[in-house]
Amino acid sequence: MARVALALAILGAAASALAAEPRLRSLVIPGHRRAVVVEPTAAGPRPVVVLLHGNSDRPEWLCRHLAELVDGRAWMICTAGIVREGLPTGADRWTYGPASQVADEVNGALRALQLGQPGRVAAGPVLLVGFSLGAGLAATLARADPARFARLLLHEGGRNGWTSRKLAAFVRGGGERLLVACGGPRCARSARRVCSFAKQRRKGGKPICAVVTVGGLGHAYTGGFVSGVRSAFDGLIDGDDRWLAARPESVSPARAVTATTR
Repeated sequence: MARVALALAILGAAASALAAEPRLRSLVIPGHRRAVVVEPTAAGPRPVVVLLHGNSDRPEWLCRHLAELVDGRAWMICTAGIVREGLPTGADRWTYGPASQVADEVNGALRALQLGQPGRVAAGPVLLVGFSLGAGLAATLARADPARFARLLLHEGGRNGWTSRKLAAFVRGGGERLLVACGGPRCARSARRVCSFAKQRRKGGKPICAVVTVGGLGHAYTGGFVSGVRSAFDGLIDGDDRWLAARPESVSPARAVTATTR
């Protein structure tokens, strides 16, 4: 009986782990590599989060690790970028080209998702998340089009290039929130400098820019990253009613999140 109970416990734990594992799907983007998508589990039209990975990274890794943070409330699109050269054959690692190329890839991904999922994508600004190299590119994209990318989470990157003037222009153009996340003290010091440029306040007197440090994490988004930034992330999406929880819907395993455009 003890062996049976142990076996059932192991099976139960495995089933729970599988249930918690996000279902990663592919999204066809004309002219670019396929992106990785995580569908929302909440019903109705949902907002979109676009995630840009780091150098020598993989889009599925970023989507898989941050799915717990998004918690089924929004679409997640993790773009691939371009193959990272100079690595052993079969390494399957990715990086990004120039910001203009990344912008075209992100815009193509958003168009493809809207075409492939009519009625399921909420209108309005996109939440942009970037790690390391991806954070720098996310900051560039947001400064160029703040009305579209109104809220930003920059982790371990994207701190350079901000000035009082540029942050003010980001807000004037429609930018709403900036969350700078760090895994160590050096990053945190420069992140606080970025937020010191933010003189504007949002409703309730809260600053538009915030810093969160996950001590001991280092240059990574694994480990304790999700638990360390969860409260700050809730502040980042606060006030956007599209993120409010809705009744979970049943998503057919056979439904592919793919689309092509001409």
